[in-house]
Amino acid sequence: MPDPTVDDCPETERQMMNTHKKLRIRLCLSICILLSASPFLPCAASARQRSILFVASRHELGSGGYCCLVDPRYKRELEEGGWTVGYAMLSSLKWEWLRKFNVVVLQQHPDVERFRLDKVFGRACELIPRYVEAGGGLFVFGDLHRGRIYGNLNRLLTPFGARFYYQIVEEEDPKRQRDLANYRATKALMTESVAPSPITQGVKRIWYPHFAQTTATFGADEHWQVIVRGSPTSYSRRLGEDVTALDQPTYSQSPPLAAYRQYGKGRIVLFASHSSWYTLDPYHYMWDEGFFLREGHAKRFLSNAYAWLAEGSAKGERIGGFRPTEQTALFDISSRLEESARARVTHSLGGRIREGVIGVHTQYSGGEHRVDDFCATARELGLDCLVFTEDQERLDAQKWQQLEADCRRNTDDVLLAIPGVRFRGQVSNNEGVVFNLNKLWSELPWEGKGFDTFIRLGCKNGWLANTAQVSPGLNPFPYYNQGAINAH
Repeated sequence: MPDPTVDDCPETERQMMNTHKKLRIRLCLSICILLSASPFLPCAASARQRSILFVASRHELGSGGYCCLVDPRYKRELEEGGWTVGYAMLSSLKWEWLRKFNVVVLQQHPDVERFRLDKVFGRACELIPRYVEAGGGLFVFGDLHRGRIYGNLNRLLTPFGARFYYQIVEEEDPKRQRDLANYRATKALMTESVAPSPITQGVKRIWYPHFAQTTATFGADEHWQVIVRGSPTSYSRRLGEDVTALDQPTYSQSPPLAAYRQYGKGRIVLFASHSSWYTLDPYHYMWDEGFFLREGHAKRFLSNAYAWLAEGSAKGERIGGFRPTEQTALFDISSRLEESARARVTHSLGGRIREGVIGVHTQYSGGEHRVDDFCATARELGLDCLVFTEDQERLDAQKWQQLEADCRRNTDDVLLAIPGVRFRGQVSNNEGVVFNLNKLWSELPWEGKGFDTFIRLGCKNGWLANTAQVSPGLNPFPYYNQGAINAH
C-alpha cells in the first residue's frame, strides 16, 4: 500500500507534517548560518566586507616625519567604498594577521642594510608569497628611495617573476607634462597608453610624478600582462652606474608602469610609481592636495586593482575577515606617537624662546643697511634675535666672512645675530633660507659633516618638508628621502 500523501492524510496529521517540514527547513538554515560564521571554514570574500592592509617599513614612524601609514582622507574614502582598512609595519606582520586581509598594499619598502632589517625582510620574503599563493591579493608600489631599495625589493619579487629597474621614466612631449603649483621640483607626467583589462576599466589616462626616482619601470616574465605604459614619447634611463643594474635594459619608448598576474590562488599588481602621491600622503599641500588622484583616472585604477585582487580570496583558504576593532592588536601606533614629543622631534636645544626676525638682508647682497644698523633697531624694538639671509648669488667668501664677523660682534646675552643665506635651487627652482652654517652655503658638501650645524627652512613651496622638522606629521615622505635633509 503506498504511503499517504499530505492530501490523503487527516487534517491533524497534515498539520503535523507541515510543522515538521518547517522545522527541518529552519534547522537547515540555522546550521548554514552557524557554519558561515565559523572561523575554521573558508568564506568567500563577497560574503563579508572586504579588507585591505597597508604595510610600510619606516623605522621612524611616529616621528616628525610620519604619524600615519595611510592618508586619513584616503582611508575614509576606502571605508566609504566598503573596505575595512588596516595598517601595520612590516616588522609586525605574522601569518595569523596577514590572512585576515583580502588585499595587502606594500609601500615604503625597507632600507634593509641601513637600518639592519635583514631578519624582518627575510620573514616578509617568506610570508608574502605564501599569502598570495593561498588566495591573497598583493599590490606593490615601486617606492625605491632613490635606488637604495630596489635590490631588496627585487629579492621579494623574485618568486613572482618580476623586478624593478634602477631607472627613471622621462617624457619628451611638453603637452604630457605639468608643473605642480606647490612643489616645482616635481612634475606630473601623463600617459594614455592603457591596455584593456579588468583593472583598467574606465581608465583612460594616468598622471604620475617625475622627481628623482618617484616613477621607475620594471621587467617581468611571460606570466605578467602589462596594462599601463608610458606614452609613445616617454623612455627610461638609468640612475647612476650601479653595477647590479647594468644588466637591466632601458626602454627607448613606452616603458611599463603597471602590470598584473595570477599566482597560485592569488593575484598581484605592480605599479612602478611612489605611494606618497597615491596612498601614503596624496592630499599633501606639496602634491597640490590630491592632484594625482584628482586628475586623470589613477583613483579608479587603484579601486579597480583592489577589487580585482580581492576576488582571488574566494579561491584559496580562508582569507579576509579583519575587523576595525582588531587594529590595536595588529599594530598600535599610539605608543610611537607618544614617544615623539615635540621637543624631541625638533631636537630642541633648550633655553628660552626668542622673538626675532628671519629674512633680513644687508648691503652685502643688495640691501640698503648694515648689520650694525639692523641690530641696533632690533635692540630698540626689544627683539631677541635676527637671522640674516643674504642673497647667495651676490655673496663671495670675503663678504661671507665679513657677515660672520659682524654677527659675532653684535651678539651678546640680549641679542643673537645669525648669518645665513637665501638660495634658489638650480635644478628644482625652489627657494629657501639656510642659517647657522659652518661655512658659506655654496661651499658645503651635500654629504658629510658640512650639514651638522645648519638650519634650512621652506620659503615658497620647495623646501616645505624641512619645516616639518618643527611641525610633526607634515612630511610627505621620510626626511631622509628628501636628500641631504637633516635640519634641526
